Amino acid sequence: MRDPGVLHRDWTWNTLDLDKQVGLPLRIPEPIECCPSVTEVIEPMGGVSRSGRILELYHDQNSTQKFYQTSCVEEMRGRPCRYISPSLTHHSHCVQKYSFTYALVREYDTNTTWRLDYIRIRSGCTCELKNVVVLL
Repeated sequence: MRDPGVLHRDWTWNTLDLDKQVGLPLRIPEPIECCPSVTEVIEPMGGVSRSGRILELYHDQNSTQKFYQTSCVEEMRGRPCRYISPSLTHHSHCVQKYSFTYALVREYDTNTTWRLDYIRIRSGCTCELKNVVVLL
């Protein structure tokens, strides 16, 4: 018999009815994201520099540059965040975050020398609140 206060991985549930299904207080043994994301390995042919320039990434028949990228789950990008107070839901939305990592690149569509430079990579999905008034 499962502990009714623990959320189990193999359960499928509607987040709006979560408290009805497992009871409160809710104990969650593993992290659950307010804005779900997916991490994958990508092999881009090009990238965007810190200054917004389009760059070509080095590759040949024997090697390709690979990067870990963490993206918002498509159906959540720009949507209200999950698991926050109902009074704040309409002020929230899931936002794609980025970081910069080194890659071997050159200016796009040129024969310039290859160099190390930063390219922009998706690095996570976060919940942002906007237009919230806090009364003290």
